[in-house]
Amino acid sequence: MKVRIAIAGDSVISCSYFLAGRIWKYNADFYNEEIARKSMSMLSNNADIIYPGHGVPFMSFNNEK
Repeated sequence: MKVRIAIAGDSVISCSYFLAGRIWKYNADFYNEEIARKSMSMLSNNADIIYPGHGVPFMSFNNEK
């Protein structure tokens, strides 16, 4: 069995933000909410474990595999 791991950085700030569908907009380089949501969706659909920018790694509960 393969496990897919994503190092998300601040595209997923924490598990609670991810589960709530919230986006961290407070970085100086944040510029587009639509692109940020696409990144979160891509991570959700392609990773089994996500390492967020802050907090502990977590299982991607929204996988569409």
